[in-house]
Amino acid sequence: MDTRQTTDYIKGIALFVVLFAHYTQHYHTDFYLGWISIVPRGVIALFFVLSGYAIYCSLERRLRDGASTRLIARFYLDRALRIYPLYWLALLITPFFFPGEYRQLHELSWQTAVTYLGGQSLDTTGIFWFVPAIIQCYLAAPFIYLLLRKLGPARYLLASAVIIALLIPPSMQSVLRGATFSWGVPYYLDLILGNLILFSMGLAIKPLLSLYGGRLNSFTACLVSWTVLEVSLFGIRYTESGFQDYTVPVSLVFILACFCACLFSIALNPDRLFLQKALTRVGRHSYPVYLLHMAFFGLLATLGIVSAGSFTGDIIAFLLLPLFILLCAGTDSIFNFRRVGGLAGN
Repeated sequence: MDTRQTTDYIKGIALFVVLFAHYTQHYHTDFYLGWISIVPRGVIALFFVLSGYAIYCSLERRLRDGASTRLIARFYLDRALRIYPLYWLALLITPFFFPGEYRQLHELSWQTAVTYLGGQSLDTTGIFWFVPAIIQCYLAAPFIYLLLRKLGPARYLLASAVIIALLIPPSMQSVLRGATFSWGVPYYLDLILGNLILFSMGLAIKPLLSLYGGRLNSFTACLVSWTVLEVSLFGIRYTESGFQDYTVPVSLVFILACFCACLFSIALNPDRLFLQKALTRVGRHSYPVYLLHMAFFGLLATLGIVSAGSFTGDIIAFLLLPLFILLCAGTDSIFNFRRVGGLAGN
């Protein structure tokens, strides 16, 4: 199976987890708060890593003959054409169905303008926090790629580990929080620039596979990585208390496990997987599905199809989900001017 299918398959599974979590957040609140409140934020880590992998492949094609200002500018243009049209569509329509949670997106203000430009400005942006976070990764991507090519994957990962070690002390995190709050830098998994850490590790997957592909093709390593990923994800749920106790160490274990799970899964690249065709298709169109799924849920609620605690509504929503995904695929074909990997650029 092509590695693109493997990454799409992982994204498809992760996206279904996110959709389930967000659905229960609004229509089965007790279940959400009791069991899976941390899951969507954690699962999104997979998309940062896989975006890094896909963007490396894209930059490798673009910059194989050397970097130039024109080529990097073209990369940014392609990213903007991929990200913004669908993002603006989702920002426009979602508040109609969730006026309480997303009403600020329809208010005429400087903060709203910053949000539409991809800045993390409004306090209540719900699911849309991901877009500013991935934009930060894309802005840094060409320079991280060039550094990776210069250092090689081993020294690059070693340098990344040193930088992470300097960032994680509570005192440093407190200083960085105060210094960067107004810049809209996200605190992903209680780590400043956690999104960029995951993305930069994902960039190293392709060169690691080129050098050590045979050694990384291990079902056992893949299984262990996914197991540690799941355990550490729920570990974050039960240790999350700012920067006290074990929150940061568990978050670091989770980040490493997330990277290893993606690395070993791509290296293994299995031929047959459960519901492979369906989940691969969902993963291929993960960006519009992610951006528009809250509007889909809200539309069903507005039509009286789903409501809090309604089991019948849950069944109908599940049966209508394939239709929604098909509509997202059609929307993707309209807005997807350039196809370059990642949640925000399949």
